[in-house]
Amino acid sequence: MSKNITIIGSDDYTTSLANVLADNHHKVVIYTNDEEIADQINYEHKNSKFLNALKINQNIKATDCIVASLENCEVLVLASKKDQNLIQDIINYSKRKMIIVDAYPYLKDDLTSSSKDIIDIFNANDILKDYAVIWGSNISSELVKKHPTSFMVCSNEIRSAEVVANIFENEYFNCSISQNILSCEVANSFSKVFSLCGGILTGLECGKNTLSSLFTIIIQSIDELMKNFNIYSSDSLLNFATLSSFLKSYYDNESLEFKLGLMITKHNDTQKAIEELNYNIQDLNILINVEKMCKTIKKPLTFFILLNKILYNNNRPISLLNKVFTAFKL
Repeated sequence: MSKNITIIGSDDYTTSLANVLADNHHKVVIYTNDEEIADQINYEHKNSKFLNALKINQNIKATDCIVASLENCEVLVLASKKDQNLIQDIINYSKRKMIIVDAYPYLKDDLTSSSKDIIDIFNANDILKDYAVIWGSNISSELVKKHPTSFMVCSNEIRSAEVVANIFENEYFNCSISQNILSCEVANSFSKVFSLCGGILTGLECGKNTLSSLFTIIIQSIDELMKNFNIYSSDSLLNFATLSSFLKSYYDNESLEFKLGLMITKHNDTQKAIEELNYNIQDLNILINVEKMCKTIKKPLTFFILLNKILYNNNRPISLLNKVFTAFKL
């Protein structure tokens, strides 16, 4: 059954999800605060700022008016970072209870799940019908080209996950359902770390043995970390959401973090690499949060310590090999 869906955001990821939903014959509206992007989507059926010349479903509409975007909304997809102003606008201008899908789930600064806070806010304002999070391997150009991928759809209630999976799933967008919301939050929060490390090792001209070994070390380090802050099992790192996302990120040479890793090894100077790429280092704040939380549990984790020293103390990137591998006795 066709639904009125509003998706908030305007980058490549948001646009590719909108395309999936429009391919499923839903009525899709993208809300963006960029009027030029909205006009291009409406009249040229593309988002060249993020997806170059790729054409998207011509039935997708876009608006830079939050009120108009929520007028008929039955399903709200949050596909970007959520700030208090955005959440308040949603509360103020929503017309009815909605299915809310968090397509950009993340951990809070203390490394705990953020989903409960989001659910509580929308429940308190009586606009939440169902809630689920989705995440998976999401190279946006491939989604628009209909290359097959798998996403996790997770909710506290399996029924809610099934409802959302039915909205998204089609012949190229496979959905696996679960109650493990935390896994999607972990996957999104740490994906950029994998991209950075993939770039560093590629810049160091490491072989496949080294790449695969460090991948395992990162997984083990996250697993060791997360069990201190959440009701957690290792299954949270062993599903479509996490493993496919981490693998995609590790080898995604188009991502900014991968390029940053390459530049760091090229210059042996992190600050110079950041300046050359005009990279926003706050996009890797997860590493600062990890360092803070490791201090609270008095448990230093070698991998994260060394990566932070490369990023913030300008340590040479070769230390990621020399010291991490020694610490893990590989």
